[in-house]
Amino acid sequence: LEARRPLGTVCQVAWARYKTVSVVARVVAQPTEDAEALKLRLLERLYRTLSPLPSMLHPGGWGFGQPLRTSQLRDLFLAEPGVRAVERVRVRVDEVPREVRALAADASQPRTFYAGGDETLFRSGNAGEGWEPVGRFSGEQVEVVEAHPSRAGWVAVASRLRGETPTRSRVSLSRDCCETWEPATATLDEVKDLAWTVREGTPVLFIATVAGLFEWVLKPGTAPRAVLVDPAQPGMGFCAVATASDVGGGVCVAVAAMEQGGVLLSDQEGRAGTFWHIGLRGQGVRVLEVQREGPNAFLWAGLGTFHEEETGAGCMRWELSGGEPPPGGWRAFNVGWEGGSCLSLAFAGATVHAGTQWAGVLSQEGGPGPSVWRRPEEHSRSPVYALASQGGGFPVLSGRPKGVFRRSRGSECDEPCSQWEFSEEVTVPPTWLLCSGFHELEVGGEDEEC
Repeated sequence: LEARRPLGTVCQVAWARYKTVSVVARVVAQPTEDAEALKLRLLERLYRTLSPLPSMLHPGGWGFGQPLRTSQLRDLFLAEPGVRAVERVRVRVDEVPREVRALAADASQPRTFYAGGDETLFRSGNAGEGWEPVGRFSGEQVEVVEAHPSRAGWVAVASRLRGETPTRSRVSLSRDCCETWEPATATLDEVKDLAWTVREGTPVLFIATVAGLFEWVLKPGTAPRAVLVDPAQPGMGFCAVATASDVGGGVCVAVAAMEQGGVLLSDQEGRAGTFWHIGLRGQGVRVLEVQREGPNAFLWAGLGTFHEEETGAGCMRWELSGGEPPPGGWRAFNVGWEGGSCLSLAFAGATVHAGTQWAGVLSQEGGPGPSVWRRPEEHSRSPVYALASQGGGFPVLSGRPKGVFRRSRGSECDEPCSQWEFSEEVTVPPTWLLCSGFHELEVGGEDEEC
């Protein structure tokens, strides 16, 4: 390859990644057929076919990015002499997101999302139809994932180190959509949130920790450095951070202080000494996110509660207007709110989605009329730890204790989309291969029970 590469190009070779699948099915044998012998022949068919290596049954091998459909498996089984019928064909995958506390949408890659579950980071290139592990953080719990809004491929992950007292976190970086990871990492006191921006053409990562705010200017040999937000409280910790760029190239950075310390804002790229207090002292701000409507940008703050069973206070909104306080200051959005604390926020155009402690995902439409939160008729009482949506607005993905859920356009139902068993199709990324796992076949007669 090196000898054949065109001038001006670089050749890089890496091992192909693969997705392991296991087939589960019931096969009805012809009355005169030996069931055990038929089962062995069917298993051989599966192992020879579901492999990237060529075989007599599949001369070209299973190609890169080729999905596996249950209809193909039915045809494969029925092609074997002695098979009378095929029932209940399902395909299982080895790994899917579970206990998802972190979600992020990739603004540069259509239909691409990241989900953190336990010690693994997953990626989906088809809006949650399928998930593949792209990062493993052994002995750690993935807590935050953030994709850069304007630099394609840049992703940051904060993972909590298990067994550490006091709690410590590690920040890891990727520049190629998590295909590879940078060798340099940063270990800090417990990380609560991450936010990206660009300063003088260089990506900058803001890190909110229990010990203060840090910024990591991503140049060779650099490390995170502390940013003094409030000189009167140099040890102040922060639970959330958000950034916003305006059309003129300016950057705002907002942070939510712990222990109900309110929200502070900088309109000068988050530099030390440029933050000023914009209110919400005494209110438990849990989340900060920025919503864009055309040229306008709004800072949303999700409020928490002292007790999980409380109804909650909803959200507050602040219009970002170049360092000047907006008329009226913070605007409350609490009509129709229920579900306790606001744990996460995402936006689909003018529509706001909020993840709650016990009422699922609440939504409200933007516009000049009254703003009222509404909840789906059917909802789980499990907490919605994270929400993510892309620029088009839908689908909206939510991270919960049982995995990832998806809400499609025109629907108010959140359907699970990180299941490990499929009845129709298993997808494979374009640069991945498919390999056989352990297949489970029940072979018997027409009247035999599985």
